[in-house]
Amino acid sequence: GMSLSMKTLEFSASAISSTSIVSGVVAILFGLVISTWSDRFGRKLFLALGILGAASGAVLLSGATQLWQFWLATALLYAGHTVNGSVIPAFGTDLLDAKALSQGLSKLSAVTWIAGIVGFTATGYVVDAWGASALYTIAVGFVLLAITISGLLPTEQRKTKTVFEGLTTWFTALA
Repeated sequence: GMSLSMKTLEFSASAISSTSIVSGVVAILFGLVISTWSDRFGRKLFLALGILGAASGAVLLSGATQLWQFWLATALLYAGHTVNGSVIPAFGTDLLDAKALSQGLSKLSAVTWIAGIVGFTATGYVVDAWGASALYTIAVGFVLLAITISGLLPTEQRKTKTVFEGLTTWFTALA
């Protein structure tokens, strides 16, 4: 929804694409250290911090009118996205037992893509119906729900009887 917001505010194409450069730099730099930090300080902490970063980015986007605000929002959103891409699979390997691991990680990855597709599809409809500010407010609501759910996740491996039982926690957390 950010590019739609920027287009509405009549930003140039180069200004809109500059947010991709900023997000790429953040993703590279943050991605290099996040896995080491999550190993050392705990995955739940970085999962929560990533979710909070995404929420902060969405809040900032709801009132953004200047380029630097879009850059900062993009940096926060991509920090959260980097956590999603690196910490969640590592957390999955911590929680799932060996029998559930092979199917569990592939399903976890699929859920992430499905959520992205549904999110992109819904974005256009929400922006058309209620505007960009409503979109970002809804996103913050989902992020706060995700923080609540992430607090309920276990921190150590549990003995999973089936893949379905092991993934129920993840489907709930990612929904």
